[in-house]
This record gives sequence, structure tokens and C-alpha cells, in this order.
Amino acid sequence: MVKFAVICASNMNRSMEAHYQLQKRGYNIQSFGTGSAVRLPGPTPTQPNIYQFGTAYDQIYTELTSQDVQLYTRNGLIAMLERNCKVKRAPQRFHDEPAFFDVVFTCEERVFDAVCEELLNRAGVNSRPVHVINIDIEDNHKDAGVGAKTIIELARQIVASKDLESDMDRIIEDVQNKMPHPLLNSSEPLDTHVCLILCLYLATKVTEEPRNQRDMINVNFKLTHPDNDDEPLAEAALDRLRQTMTKGELILMRTLAFDFTVELPHPWIAHILYGMAWWKDKGRPPADPSLVDERIKRVAAFAWAVANQVVEAGLVDREPARIIAAVCIVVALEAHDEPLPARDLDQWADVWAQTTKTRITDTRRLIEHHIDVATIDR
Repeated sequence: MVKFAVICASNMNRSMEAHYQLQKRGYNIQSFGTGSAVRLPGPTPTQPNIYQFGTAYDQIYTELTSQDVQLYTRNGLIAMLERNCKVKRAPQRFHDEPAFFDVVFTCEERVFDAVCEELLNRAGVNSRPVHVINIDIEDNHKDAGVGAKTIIELARQIVASKDLESDMDRIIEDVQNKMPHPLLNSSEPLDTHVCLILCLYLATKVTEEPRNQRDMINVNFKLTHPDNDDEPLAEAALDRLRQTMTKGELILMRTLAFDFTVELPHPWIAHILYGMAWWKDKGRPPADPSLVDERIKRVAAFAWAVANQVVEAGLVDREPARIIAAVCIVVALEAHDEPLPARDLDQWADVWAQTTKTRITDTRRLIEHHIDVATIDR
């Protein structure tokens, strides 16, 4: 039997309406929230009612009715809590529950992001595949009821499928055409050419050299239609590809967990130079910047400039940042005729860069093959 979960922020309104409706129809369903706490409207917009996850619905019901039964009846909270009490005991936080599901429905994109991140963190514990489908639902009682109908239709078709992996795209498209809510599927496959262009497109953003989306689309079109070089891309096709690029960028970034971290050599340059210049004070620079030796300033500035060239040449992933930083410092010392603070390069490499002369020499050869150090201003 397919195991479903439905998740919103507080496990009070949208997820509980869907939980209630799916449970009545016999589905295997649980519901959760992803917020740090359960937040409900209070007497004013700046005075919400805040509860911890695990606080029983009947306790919240009792407290709100004692505060102002007319207000909370009028805004629908009393009826909502009465329904919730029929479904389960208390709101649950998804991050605190170890259960796994075949399909997870989320009710807004920030919840979708939080769920995808949590599932990525759980991958090392349980490698079961899971489909996460987002249905954008406004957080009010009327839209929660409409959104539940969309979730019910998705669940109906998913349970009826004999091959969910193959049918999921068709199911999403069919329900999207029937229902008013935008849908996003975490496991939606991307065409190989589209995925390639998206990787290049994101890379231009990460390296702060962004390219026009239309230019990237035209490249993709030429790759997929090599015999139609002179035929212009129709506006309708261009619009479809724009939508695919925008949607695919979200999917790709979520798959990567937004992790574009590249370790740069610059912090290591500062760390090593601080250690060399002020090793007696455990690498701490003097409190007065004017006391910093002018020679160290010149060496640091030149090493930093070399590191910038390394980044621009796309070499930062070829060697560890610590090794690249060491090479930048050695080159800077030589450029300013400063001696190594060691017996020889072997000793310096061992003490200050935790590496070997050979490693530094090989990395320097790589860098100088791509960068003309002589052209860098001293």
C-alpha cells in the first residue's frame, strides 16, 4: 500500500484538511509541519498564538475557547481544531519523525524546500526513493478544501498506477490540466540537453558571468536541431523552453541542495602568512594595523592577485585550496625577493603548508602553464 504524507508549515490547516479527506477514503496517510513552532492567528496580527509541536489539539481548543470563543469561531479556528481532534492527537514536526514515505505532498514551495533538504539528509540512513510533489495552496480554510481535492486526485491516480516511476509525469500533467494549483515534482526528469544547458547556465551565475537565458535556449535548440541552423525558433517554442529552463533550474538547484561551495585559496593565504609573520602570537596579527610589516603587506597583496588569476582561470578545483595558497605565497616571496622563513622549500612546505616540495612544484607548474605571473603588478 502506498504510504503518503502531506505537509504544511504548522500541521494545522492545509495538511490536516488533506489528511482528514484522504483518511476518510482509506488511504495510508500521515501529516506534518516543518515550522519551528505551531503558529495560529491571535487577537491581532502582531499577537499570534504560538504552540510547540506535540501540544494536543484539544488543549489548544480549550485555551482558545477560554480566550475569546466568538473571535475564534468567527475566523474558523474552532471548527478547524474540532476537525483536527477527530484525525489525530497533536501536530507533528516532519524533522522529528523517522518515518519514510513513498509520496510526500507539500502545500507551498518553502515547505517543499525544507522537506527536500530533510530527505537529502536522511539519504544515508534510508536510500528508498520518494516523490515530493508541491501543490501551492493559500493558507486559508477555503483554499485548504480546494487544495485537498487536488491532493485526493493525485493520490487516486498514484494508487491506480502499476508503474509509478513511468507514470508520474503523466499523472502530474493530467492533474495539472484538471486542477487550479501549480504543481512541482522533485523527481521530474530533465532532457539531457536541457540538463547540460542548465548546468552551464548555473555555472555562469556562480562565476558571476551570467548569460542571457535566450542565448542559452538558442544553444540548446541548435544542439537538438543540428539540421535547422537557419530556421528561427518560434515564439511558442521559445516560451515553452523558457518555462522548462525556469522550472528545471529549480529542480537542479534543489537536487544539488543549493550547494555551490568552492573552497578558495584566499583564506589560506591569510592563515599561512599570519602564521609566518606572527607565529609567536599563535597567528594573531597586531591590534594596530600600522604595525604590520610593509614587506608582508606587499607579499600578501601579490599572493592575493595570483590567487585571483587562479580563480579566473578556473583552476580552483584542480588542487586543494591550501596547496594553491602555498604556491601563491612562494611566487609572491620570489617576486619581492623575500627569503623563505625556513631552511629550504622542503622544510617550508612541511611546516607551513603541510605538504611536500614536489606537490608545490607540480602545482606551481600547473598554475604557471595557465597564468603569466610576470604580467601581475607588483
